Amino acid sequence: MSPTVAEQKALCPVRPGDIWRVGRHWFSCGDIEEGSTLRRVLALAPPLTLVYADPPWTSSNAVWYRSISEVDGKKGHSTTWQNVYRAALEPARSRGLMAYVECSGKGEGKPRLEAMALCRELGARTEAWSYVHYPWTDAVVFTCDFRPQRGPVAKFKQPWGWQKDHVWLTSGHTEPSFQALSAHPRGVMLDPCGGEGYTARSANHLGWTYVGHELTPRRMWNAMKRVEPDQSKHVLFERVG
Repeated sequence: MSPTVAEQKALCPVRPGDIWRVGRHWFSCGDIEEGSTLRRVLALAPPLTLVYADPPWTSSNAVWYRSISEVDGKKGHSTTWQNVYRAALEPARSRGLMAYVECSGKGEGKPRLEAMALCRELGARTEAWSYVHYPWTDAVVFTCDFRPQRGPVAKFKQPWGWQKDHVWLTSGHTEPSFQALSAHPRGVMLDPCGGEGYTARSANHLGWTYVGHELTPRRMWNAMKRVEPDQSKHVLFERVG
């Protein structure tokens, strides 16, 4: 039986503002809009080569994620998805990197089109997208390309299902993040809204160095544990900041 949320919280050693290393991977916990913890981990980690972002899809989602974050005790204080997207994509924009973005595909494409329009406002090319079918919703993955020159872009294979290891149970297709990373020479990737660590697992499996940032300590701890079983030898969980 999986531990309850309360049990996970009780066992979680992560605190807001923490930076941890797990093998070659880096994890930080903090408010992405405030940004100080993300800046600190990016100063410690190797230089980024790619961004894979899965920010909250709507303003109501962004508020809900804050309400469960355990960061400052405030429940659902004001924010917007636009603010979260700008903060999540700033490392790619300022460094001229390729980014992939997951976004809601429902509502006749409105969330996707709004998100793509915001990325264009930030100066990105947004030329391709592909549907991703989760059990509870449809989503899309689209490119948010800040590179000065065009380069490789992932070709997605109509993924569908739920994650186990790097393969989706109901289809056999690999996770979207796995497909995106596979299209590029391995390097150092940022996941600015890291969640429970499915993208971390994809990065670890493919030999990438993962830099993950997450608002909620419990979710970050789950992500850190998710990459450890793939390692071939004991890996130290080390708080470094």
